[in-house]
Amino acid sequence: MNKGTRYGLIGGAVFGAVFGAFYALASWLVCSGARECPGHWAPYLIAALIALGVCVALGGFAGTVIVWFYRLTKV
Repeated sequence: MNKGTRYGLIGGAVFGAVFGAFYALASWLVCSGARECPGHWAPYLIAALIALGVCVALGGFAGTVIVWFYRLTKV
C-alpha cells in the first residue's frame, strides 16, 4: 500500500466518521419531533456505518488515483 492510498484511507475514515456522526445526529433531531420514525437506534447506526464505509472506500480510491497521476506526470 503506497503512502497516498494510506492517507486517502485515513482521510476518508475521518471524513466518514464525522459525516456519519452528523447524519445520525440530524436524523435523531428530525425524528425527535416527528411521529413516524423508527423506534430503535439501529437504522441510524446502519446508515452511519454505510456512510463511513463509502467515505473510506472513496478516500482510498482517490488517494490511489492521485498518486498514480502524480507518478504519471512527474518530470
